[in-house]
Amino acid sequence: MIVRESRGKDLRRVFKYAARIGENANMDDTLVGPCYLVNTGFSQASDVEICHAQAALEAIADSRPDLKYTVLHLTFSPPPDRSFEAAREECLEAYGRAAHALNVSDRIAFLAFHSPRSPDNQIPPTHLHAVIALPCPETGQSVSMHRLRDRLFAVSDIPSTAGFTPDRSSRMPNQPKQSQQQEPNQNYTPKSTPVASTTQPGLPPARRKTKRRKRDRGLEL
Repeated sequence: MIVRESRGKDLRRVFKYAARIGENANMDDTLVGPCYLVNTGFSQASDVEICHAQAALEAIADSRPDLKYTVLHLTFSPPPDRSFEAAREECLEAYGRAAHALNVSDRIAFLAFHSPRSPDNQIPPTHLHAVIALPCPETGQSVSMHRLRDRLFAVSDIPSTAGFTPDRSSRMPNQPKQSQQQEPNQNYTPKSTPVASTTQPGLPPARRKTKRRKRDRGLEL
């Protein structure tokens, strides 16, 4: 399972892309469906119109304009050899684990599956888009984004924001740097440095003057 994540404040743009509405309605690479609304009392988006679902998520995101991030967009991509039913089950299970790991299990979210339009062309394969409104609808409190990608490793093999990246488990561990010892130069000969003489020829060496220290006689009465 590959999970991609992105964070931002423009929930409208992300929702239109996931639901393929507005300027994204003419994108013919994938088909949308089925769709789900989470934590709204509806089991599927068919129970409520898409425009009403969009209005609900936008109202929640707009309730906290002071937040740095008001929307979290997750994309779940199972292996391409999965059938639609198998991919659907794996994606929904992965979303549940990711929501629990990111502490967004109680947030209102819009889930939309994208599947290939043509059965002969399986690119892109079936995948799930999750648009999560980060503010709590009751308290307005958001969730921490600290080490979000690290927490996604619990539910995915390769989390990334763009494209495929090697799995962390396949990365080589940090090798300690070996100290490079320079081999001695065989042609090197040390140069002798002449030492200046402090005595004149024919005279005995000068005696070093030492300063005599005064004896401490203590306190005289």
